[in-house]
Amino acid sequence: SQMRQAEPGTISWVIANFLNCLFGNVVPQATANNGSKKLSAARRKKNRDTSQVPLDTEELWRQLQASVVAKYGYSLGSEARSKLRKLASLRGLCRMCGVQMVARDYEFEKHGKPNSKPFSEEDVYDLFPVMKFNTPRTADGLEALESGRLCLLQGCVELAQSFLNDALCIFYQVYGPMHKETGQCYSNLAVVYFQMRQHHKEAIRCQEKVCVIMERVLGMDHALTAHAYENLAILLQALGHTLQAAAMMDRTIQLLQLIFGPDFLGISALRIKAAAVLQDASRPDAALQMLTRALDNYSSVLGDRHQQTTSCRHALAVSHSAQGDHRESAAQAKLVYTALRQEFGEEDPRTVEASNCLKKFTQNAVTHLKTQNAIYAKVQAAASEPQPIQDTESQKPIQDTESQKQAGKSKPSKKNRQRAKKQVLEEASGNDSSATPPSDDDFILVSRKKKF
Repeated sequence: SQMRQAEPGTISWVIANFLNCLFGNVVPQATANNGSKKLSAARRKKNRDTSQVPLDTEELWRQLQASVVAKYGYSLGSEARSKLRKLASLRGLCRMCGVQMVARDYEFEKHGKPNSKPFSEEDVYDLFPVMKFNTPRTADGLEALESGRLCLLQGCVELAQSFLNDALCIFYQVYGPMHKETGQCYSNLAVVYFQMRQHHKEAIRCQEKVCVIMERVLGMDHALTAHAYENLAILLQALGHTLQAAAMMDRTIQLLQLIFGPDFLGISALRIKAAAVLQDASRPDAALQMLTRALDNYSSVLGDRHQQTTSCRHALAVSHSAQGDHRESAAQAKLVYTALRQEFGEEDPRTVEASNCLKKFTQNAVTHLKTQNAIYAKVQAAASEPQPIQDTESQKPIQDTESQKQAGKSKPSKKNRQRAKKQVLEEASGNDSSATPPSDDDFILVSRKKKF
């Protein structure tokens, strides 16, 4: 009604004022004028002299509460304004009303306090028509799609592939490639190709087409678009592409934060899945960070005793144990056991399982501590023993002279060899007179040597 009653030259101001009242804090005009006697000329020009009374925050929220009570029979609480997801609500409101805003980082909070007027007239970029029309539905295509899904549930993969291909051909002829039903058909085909082991690449290709179709048809800030990216991440993880699966999980988390806000419980469940993917990709630090953020969200929204909180804390304890931080894993396991004991009692199977996990993690922590103490004691003992000092410089020339002598003995010169040969001949000639005469055996040996 604000846009319908506004004059053509004041539409941008009316839209900016409405958004400031919804997401900011605009005080009534009379209250704002109490502090000053006169308004400046620029302030009067900015008000545009509209025929209606300027809207303020209190009046807008009073009208919203009355409209919700009249239409849905539900009363908005006093904390509805503080719990409003501003960015997601802004995107949804602009898409439904046909308003295009400037893409920038809007400051909803300034210095830790809510910003009174985060929007201005220059932020309203354009208006576009919102058309409502009836989309034709093909009975043959929907029947083939349902038959393919039924065959897929029953395990008839080849028959499901035939039905889904027929449905895809019909959807292409009726709707074209960029349509929601075409994307749903591609999603079911991806499941069929995944179960057929020889067509894994076709499964990935079909799921990628689903992501493209949903993002172009429904927009990136739609729940089905985020679900398509999540299915792609799960498919990549199942086929062993862990790094690509981790990237798709990160993309899905960003889209869900954009749509539902950072405290959405589905984001925490998705972070637990992303932590498993990161563990497979050998990135334990990133996985630990994902689990910590998921645990913080579960604790703040559901409480420490909730079952989802305890399961997330158990996954965090297992992750700490895998990284070697056994003390922290034992501390987290103790918190899990305490919460389950207070919630379900000592004899509950979940409490008994948590007690066994606590004993195991505690034993691992004690064993690790003993090993570290033994290693530390060995290091201290080795450091306290005196080391003998060796004078390597004084021993070096002695070793060099001995090696030179050995080298001289092993390799005599030519003159020394001739001199030694001469001495041997002289000794042999001097000893001939005293030598005994040769026997017949000596002549035989000499003759044999000459023959050889």
